[in-house]
This record gives sequence, structure tokens and C-alpha cells, in this order.
Amino acid sequence: MASVKQTDRPPIEKPPLPPTNGGIPQQSPEELAVATAVQHHVASYQRVVAERDELQRQLDRMEQSMTVSKIEIEALRAERGAAVSRMESYQRERDDAVANLTVYQTMYISMMAQLRAFGIEHAPLIKEQPDPTP
Repeated sequence: MASVKQTDRPPIEKPPLPPTNGGIPQQSPEELAVATAVQHHVASYQRVVAERDELQRQLDRMEQSMTVSKIEIEALRAERGAAVSRMESYQRERDDAVANLTVYQTMYISMMAQLRAFGIEHAPLIKEQPDPTP
């Protein structure tokens, strides 16, 4: 077997352990400042992440609300189109009724003029009959 050579190197020394305060290692002010800064940055990062998540939830709710609103707008547009169509139909019906009324009024005026021309009295078309029961 091969033997291990011993060299003149000094043995590796471990750094001394920091003094403890009841089992808790004490930190130097620099280490304490670094640890405080790290804790501050971690807390800041957690706040930013929480805020980002909340804003993402708000964005999702707004997008959902916007989608619902778009659907409602399309439904209202369709309903308005149907109402306009019905209104135009009723306007055509009214225009036809006005045209027919004009024709009947013209015919009535013409008949009244003929009756006057021939000297026929204007009288009711249905004569009343006396009541047969006393």
C-alpha cells in the first residue's frame, strides 16, 4: 500500500466560535445590519408579491365584469333592433290607417254632396221602433 506523506504544512485552524449569550451566538454590528437589511428586503418583496397578487385578482374581476358588460350591451342592442323593427311596423300600419281614413272621408264628403245635390234630407239610417210591451 501507498503511504501518505506528511508535509510541513501547519494544520488547518478553524475560526473561533463567536461568543454566545445564553446559547445564542452574538453577531457583529455589520452582520446585524446585513441581516436586518435582508429581512427588510424579504418583507418588502413579500409585500410587493401580495400587492401584485391582489392587483391580479382585481384585474381578473374587472375583465370578468367587462365581459359580462359586453354581453349585456350586445343583448340590449339586439333588443333595441327588435324594438325599432316593431316601431317601424306600427308606423307603416298607422300610415295605412291614415290613408284608409282619408279615402273614407273623401267618399263620405262625396256622398253628402250628392245627397245635397238631389235634395235628400239627412236622416238616421235606422229608425227607432216603439217598444211593443206596455
